[in-house]
Amino acid sequence: FRHIKGDADQAGFEVVFFSTFLFVMILYVTILSFGVMIQRSVIEDKTQKVTEVVLSSMDAGQFFVGKILGIGAVGLTQYFAWGLMAAAVALSGVVTADKMEYLSVIQPTTFFFFILFYTLGFFLYAGLFASVGAMVTNDQEAQQFTPFLIIPILLPIVAMTFILQNPDSLFSVIMSIFPLTAPLVMFMRVNLSMPPLWQ
Repeated sequence: FRHIKGDADQAGFEVVFFSTFLFVMILYVTILSFGVMIQRSVIEDKTQKVTEVVLSSMDAGQFFVGKILGIGAVGLTQYFAWGLMAAAVALSGVVTADKMEYLSVIQPTTFFFFILFYTLGFFLYAGLFASVGAMVTNDQEAQQFTPFLIIPILLPIVAMTFILQNPDSLFSVIMSIFPLTAPLVMFMRVNLSMPPLWQ
């Protein structure tokens, strides 16, 4: 764990490590759950003939972009609400002053990159899940294709310990450049050891 930026002590290091783990799990769960939500929404619109009515007044591109942007905005709103709740808890005195010092180890850029990689990862997986929803006619058919979308985003979770210990290894670099694993792995690397700009 020598790659962690700054001169944080052991307690500060633990905060960085566990905050990275927590943020990555939140990214994983929200990107996956909102992607599945979009897929089911597309399937539901098709089965209820809503799509035919909507497409009579707009093209398919506008329809999908509107659906993806709407659900993506819901995700960002949810993050904002969680942030307000965390700030309220911290300011109410529930978190003691010595614990607040540990929280100062988390850089403001962490939140910026968290939102950035949520947005990029969401758009990538939302498009893929929407495509699957457009190809199939029901949830049972969709389940045949869903594993091909879940496995790539699950790989960073399986390899998380190694990536957190070796953020600049060849394996971590390749995983952070490959588009389907990049949102989670690149966030891990940025939070632990800022990679070169070209990556």
